[in-house]
Amino acid sequence: MIDFVTIKTDQDKTAFVKLNIEYFEWVWDQFIESFNTDVIPLIGTPEEYVENNKEEFFSYFPPKGICYLIRDGDNYIGMGALRKIKEGICEIKRMYVKSSYRGKGLGKSLLDKLTDDAKNFGFSKIYLDVGPYNIAAQGLYKKFGFIQREPYPETEAPKEFLEHWTFMEKEI
Repeated sequence: MIDFVTIKTDQDKTAFVKLNIEYFEWVWDQFIESFNTDVIPLIGTPEEYVENNKEEFFSYFPPKGICYLIRDGDNYIGMGALRKIKEGICEIKRMYVKSSYRGKGLGKSLLDKLTDDAKNFGFSKIYLDVGPYNIAAQGLYKKFGFIQREPYPETEAPKEFLEHWTFMEKEI
């Protein structure tokens, strides 16, 4: 049974770290394929990046944010988060579903949950950024009514690649 849970236990935290490392391994591979660039000298290894940022990830709690894990029984298969970036504006982060579970509507369900949470927390606008290699995510966001915008200062997208990135927003 597919389940969406918030991070509550050490097991959840460990799963979130592992999913982030898996996500960033995929992102790093996409950088090499899309830009013929190794980002390790710029940002570090996926493990280093996650280790340096995990405390921030664990700080996404209502009403300033939330972080979900997607489970299939005892298996953690995806994640997504929402964080406040300024008054009235939040950002969707780390939407990721393992490849063997893609195409089953989990990304849509997760985006629904995060959008509902953003409304319930009192945000009026959602920002997000997505790499040029993630065409499926771009399509999902467009279907949800996200439109392109200029880069925003709070983005984690590497400054060297901003011109290639897609930045989006949605009024809620």
